[in-house]
Amino acid sequence: MNFDINIDKNKNVLTITIVLSARHRITTSKKKVGYRKMKKLLDENLKLPKGYKLGKCVNPLATVDNSVDTPLTTTWSFELVPPLVPAKPTRTAKRKTTKKTSTKSTRRKSTKKKATTTLASSEAKIENPPEEK
Repeated sequence: MNFDINIDKNKNVLTITIVLSARHRITTSKKKVGYRKMKKLLDENLKLPKGYKLGKCVNPLATVDNSVDTPLTTTWSFELVPPLVPAKPTRTAKRKTTKKTSTKSTRRKSTKKKATTTLASSEAKIENPPEEK
């Protein structure tokens, strides 16, 4: 089995062509290469140019078989996704950010002093119990 991988950057296309030798005798083993075997072969041997990504396959149902009555070559085509060129930033006036004020209302502290109970008057009541009749 021979294969050839071609990358065309102008058309953004990757093609892989697989060629099998013909099976003239019964003792020769049968070989059939479908999408899964081709994809595995492609993943092991592919080195994409920097930034390019492999897109979807144009003809995933293609197969190649080494029978004498079938074609011995098949080509699969993939779309190549070119690298994204970052857009140049345009010059715009920068907006000034202001600090947002909180929307929660603040509680004001009371300026009144709390009334304190006098302990002396309560202690006097305890020490002098009411008189009994």
